[in-house]
Amino acid sequence: MLYHALKALRANFTRTVLIFLSLSVSITAVFLITAIAHGIVDSYSTILKSDGDLIITQAKISDTFFSNVDTALIPKIKKIKGVQSVEAMIVGASPVEALPIVAVYGLSKGKMKSYKIVAGEYPKDGEVMLGKTIASRVQKRYISIGDKEYRVSGVYESDTGFESGGVILTLKDAGELFNKKSSMLFVNVAKNSDIDKIIQKIKSLSKSIDVKTTDSFVKNYNQFKIITTSADAISLIALLMGLISIASIMSVTILERKYEFGILRTLGFSRMAITLRILVETLIIWIVGFFTALGVSVGILWILKKAPQLQGYIDGVITLPLALEVAVASLLMTILGALIPAIKASGIDPVELINRGSRA
Repeated sequence: MLYHALKALRANFTRTVLIFLSLSVSITAVFLITAIAHGIVDSYSTILKSDGDLIITQAKISDTFFSNVDTALIPKIKKIKGVQSVEAMIVGASPVEALPIVAVYGLSKGKMKSYKIVAGEYPKDGEVMLGKTIASRVQKRYISIGDKEYRVSGVYESDTGFESGGVILTLKDAGELFNKKSSMLFVNVAKNSDIDKIIQKIKSLSKSIDVKTTDSFVKNYNQFKIITTSADAISLIALLMGLISIASIMSVTILERKYEFGILRTLGFSRMAITLRILVETLIIWIVGFFTALGVSVGILWILKKAPQLQGYIDGVITLPLALEVAVASLLMTILGALIPAIKASGIDPVELINRGSRA
């Protein structure tokens, strides 16, 4: 069966190449779209999960970039039983020197210490610390962020693309830059504390804040849902386009091979045998196409991650679960695309197949 399938693929070389390209492009598109989307979500969620059991944001806001939480709440929160520490962060984006858009983080002193210094020291008021990726592109002692100038105090590194490609200011400087007190507060609680009770006490301090556990915040963050839903929708479209292409190519190919199938039917091959033969041919193409797409996708993601123009913000990774999901989806797509034309061809009367094939 395998020998005959390989022989048929060589004999129908153009069809084989077209199906291979259709499969490879569709699968590569799914890999890239999904990996990049999940990479963005994972990078930002890692930042949020790095410190704090609870996250406090402004109530009824669509994005943390628009959140403004009064830091005057910090001393009151610290007095709540079970609270160990409270740190503040401002998240924003701004032009930095010639770079059109850069992630900017304003951090309280305790939060700042969680970043690893590789050169210099942590920033004071009027100073900025550069992520390693940015530092390689902006090699100056003084840099402008928006319409203000800051002295570069040091360089830090991070495994997260958004952080490595960003800059860090003191909370005071970032507050003046973005005109807010803080975007969010991170609360660490003592082990075995009643988190629900602490959440209710914090909420009672102000009607303008919302308090969630870190895991709950990340799972229900609207922007993450929009990104992943959009990526899934585009990936589905890419798969459907691949399905249509495969089905179209298979239909044309089967029309060209009707004479061959008619001979096989007259020699005693059943409808199932002919259908299985076509499926084996298509599955061989799928195996080669899938692993080609996987290799190409990994290569493209590596290039995007290293591209200095992207500042490390594109940090997509193809995980094993993602590879398995795409493998199953693309396999089903391939089988479906080949199965419908194959069943149709195998069900036609052998004499009619031969007659049509001889007239073709």
